Amino acid sequence: MRIGINGFGRSGRAVLRRELRAGLDTDLDIVAVNDMTGADALAHLLKHDSTYGPLGLPDSASPGALEANGKTVAVLRYSTDPLISRDIVGDAASCVFDSAPNQASGDLVKVFGWYDNEWGYANRLVDMAQRMV
Repeated sequence: MRIGINGFGRSGRAVLRRELRAGLDTDLDIVAVNDMTGADALAHLLKHDSTYGPLGLPDSASPGALEANGKTVAVLRYSTDPLISRDIVGDAASCVFDSAPNQASGDLVKVFGWYDNEWGYANRLVDMAQRMV
């Protein structure tokens, strides 16, 4: 399936990074990015992400073009490790259930979960597009 990314902000870049990092035989082909910023600035933002770190793939830009060479294992995950928010950045799961702070009292249960809003969302967008293929 050929798809375009409308806007290359945090979520748009996360979708492209997810596809480039996956290295999977996917039926998705990202063919265009729609953004008001020039291709050279977009390439720089993709390569040097302040949250997810360097992309680690060669990329280049020319007027009007951005190029980068390039399975979701789990949507939900359970962790028994002590977690802080930084531990979840870049985790593809929609939610990581944290075992330590969970509480139960009678019929009530309180469950704590962490998620990376941008990266998890980007992965769900790609999952949805792959199902549409």
